[in-house]
Order: sequence, then C-alpha cells, then structure tokens
Amino acid sequence: MNSDIFENIPEYETQSLILKQLSLDDVGLMYQFNANPECLKYIARTPYTHICQAEGRVTEFVDAIHKHKALWWTLRLKECSTLIGFCGLFDIDKSVPKAEIGYGLLQKFWGKGYASEAIAILADKGLAELKFHRLYAHVVPENKGSSKALIKNGFSYEGLLRKNAYARGVFFDMEVWAKIK
Repeated sequence: MNSDIFENIPEYETQSLILKQLSLDDVGLMYQFNANPECLKYIARTPYTHICQAEGRVTEFVDAIHKHKALWWTLRLKECSTLIGFCGLFDIDKSVPKAEIGYGLLQKFWGKGYASEAIAILADKGLAELKFHRLYAHVVPENKGSSKALIKNGFSYEGLLRKNAYARGVFFDMEVWAKIK
C-alpha cells in the first residue's frame, strides 16, 4: 500500500459526485448527519445533541488519517458542490491488507444512487490503486438500500454478526459484506 496517499489524499470524481478530503472545516456536515435520527436509522449511534460531538468525530477522523488508519472524503454534488455526505476507508490493516468501507448520506439524498457511486470509487481505488486485498462493510439488515448498493458493486454477503452493536437502548445485528481482490 502506498503510504504517500495519507499525505496527499487525492480528489476523485464520479458521474455525479466529487470526493474531497474531509477536514476540520466539515464539522457542520458531520453534525447535520449525526444529529438527525432519520440519518442514523440504520447506524448504531445516539444522535448528537451538540456541535462539539461533531467536532470530536471530525477530529477523530482527521487524526486517523494522520496515523494512516483511515482515509475520509466528503461527498459533493458535481453540478453545484452541495455537501451531501461523507465516505471512507477505515480500520486499515496494512498487514493483511484490508479496510472497512463506510458512507453516510444526508437523508434527502437517499435513493438517488449516490451511495452506489461512492462505493464504486472506494472499491475501485481501494482494491486497484491502494492494493487492499479485502474491503468489507457492516450493514444493519434492515438497510436494504445499502445492501443493494454493495451487491451492485460486487460485494458478497458473508454472514450475520448477531447483537454486534448497541445504541439508543437497542442491540443491532450487523451483516458483513465483502469484496476480495
């Protein structure tokens, strides 16, 4: 894996999206996403109630980039530069090499194919350019849109992690989806 990518994270474009490196300037987006209970419907997380929680999350993401443990991008619409979400490769393990993929879209942008575009570029760059052998995602079983986007991009269902996460007083099962080089 090319470690230089952590020092100069490339910008990517898809048919509809521009992926730009996530920075400390993106706290507003992180708060908007994580404070909305509907956006967290399929994520084991308690909604944020204060902007400082988003500041902490973005700081964690940026620190993970500096430690070569993650790569995070914002998602912007190509036509108007509107911020619509974020995506990344994280829990990077260079010894295997593997990474988890994750993505979050503001609710009004669900069902428009943007998650699939983000997954496609993450999978392509992650396996071909960054030389990961395995990319995987954890998905709440009820999140059929996410599962469909992963299938569309060549990910295979590997199994169910029962009661694997806890938030909002509820245990969440997690499906494991993966794509192998």
